[in-house]
Amino acid sequence: MRIGSVQKKILLLLLGGLTIGLSGNPRQCFRVVKIIGWEWKKINREEKRHRANFQRSLKRLYDLKLISTKKNPDGTVDVVLTEKGTTKVKKYSGKKIKPKKLKNWDKKWRIIIFDIPEKERIKRDIFRAHLKEIDFFELQKSVWVSPVDYENEIDCLTKELNAHNHVNFIVTDFIKNKKRLEKHFKFRV
Repeated sequence: MRIGSVQKKILLLLLGGLTIGLSGNPRQCFRVVKIIGWEWKKINREEKRHRANFQRSLKRLYDLKLISTKKNPDGTVDVVLTEKGTTKVKKYSGKKIKPKKLKNWDKKWRIIIFDIPEKERIKRDIFRAHLKEIDFFELQKSVWVSPVDYENEIDCLTKELNAHNHVNFIVTDFIKNKKRLEKHFKFRV
């Protein structure tokens, strides 16, 4: 879950208040207030950068004729996908991978490690959604595990998304800390 700038500011103020409340030293209080000020400015700069990135991305989609705007009678504006945009979205959504049942486990784990760049976030989100849908377990950020063999399906998906250079598929018979995997896949390994 991503924390927005307002939430960051609230947490900053709560943490700062707690720190000041627990501190008995006036110098420490002034130091905390100064740090809060620096962090507040840093959050404002991040927020400005994110807003600029969003506006730039929206303009690019509009320039590529993937989206258009539609004015409503009440004065609001809707952003809608054009026909070209719909075609592009369908292309990226890809064919669904059908979940397989684990019948006779070959005692091998399939590990997918991926690092799809931020500028290709849509591809990354689509890829992650497919992994969730076929019950891969997220062992840690961008590292997913399954006992079921989906190698061919994952190869097709990465080629379709043009993300094969950012995805690694590993097959192993050993994972050290497998308690979470046992719990998720509901079997003893």
